[in-house]
Amino acid sequence: MTKKYKLKLKYTPDELKELKVINNGLVSTITILAKYISKNFHFHALHSKYLRISASEEFDFMADIYNAVMDQVEWPEKLYRVHDKVTDQFIRIEHHQTWWSFNPPNYLKTKQQWLEINPAYEPMLEEVEE
Repeated sequence: MTKKYKLKLKYTPDELKELKVINNGLVSTITILAKYISKNFHFHALHSKYLRISASEEFDFMADIYNAVMDQVEWPEKLYRVHDKVTDQFIRIEHHQTWWSFNPPNYLKTKQQWLEINPAYEPMLEEVEE
């Protein structure tokens, strides 16, 4: 079993879709960067990210591309929120939350985390697009 690495940069859902496409391992990382991403052929979202990243983020971007090509990425889990459609409110879990707290309430958790809290939340789960 190969070691999996977390992505070093934050990616939009479109960028994540494109990263998942390039993990077929048939093309080298250099080819992906030089031919496809830098010239905006197939990976439009990644090309846009490539143009926006700072010089200090370039190495992290290349590392993420390499890990995707080598199928060594630990993909981020999808986040969900619980939406009570009867009251049209979102359920949140507050741990020692006070009105002056600097921590915002946590509406987002993985599906497994919500089901561990209460299995009855399953029909109310909504996937969150980041």
